[in-house]
Amino acid sequence: MTRNNERLFRVVVAVLRDAAEAEDVVQEAYVRAYVHLDQFAGRAKFSTWLTRIALREAWARARKLRKARVVLRAEPRAEGDPERDAHADQVGALVETEISALPPGLRVVYMLREVQETSMADIAIVLGITRANVRVRLHRAKALIGKRLLERVGAASPDAFRFGGRGCAHLTAAVLRRLGLGA
Repeated sequence: MTRNNERLFRVVVAVLRDAAEAEDVVQEAYVRAYVHLDQFAGRAKFSTWLTRIALREAWARARKLRKARVVLRAEPRAEGDPERDAHADQVGALVETEISALPPGLRVVYMLREVQETSMADIAIVLGITRANVRVRLHRAKALIGKRLLERVGAASPDAFRFGGRGCAHLTAAVLRRLGLGA
């Protein structure tokens, strides 16, 4: 279970967008897998079989709940630069928001491949689709995330990479010195 908890949780939360519900579904998936362990035929990895059970449980729960609420946990971090940590948190929150906003079919593929680093073949088995379809969904998910991030951050683009004031004067003085035209 410890080898699969994070993977199952992330995949299920990608469907349900609710951490508490995801935990319940993961527990239910483990129970179902245990009860039906004799049905594991070994045609795929055990983790793939287990992920498929968890996804089926998540989709069934989603049909019952019909709600979309995102609850994502921040992972604890070692002490470091508070400014850099705050920036990383902001960027992480933006990315999580955009991943959560993806349509369910794209969101699950993205979470499995990019977050859990699941192979394309295993994703195809888990979702019951072709590898080509996995690649298409992943490409569409990345394109949507990129487009939305650019739209959200695009307004800040003119302020990005500003170069002025003291830094500008310092560079100008250095160039003039190198040319032998300044002190």
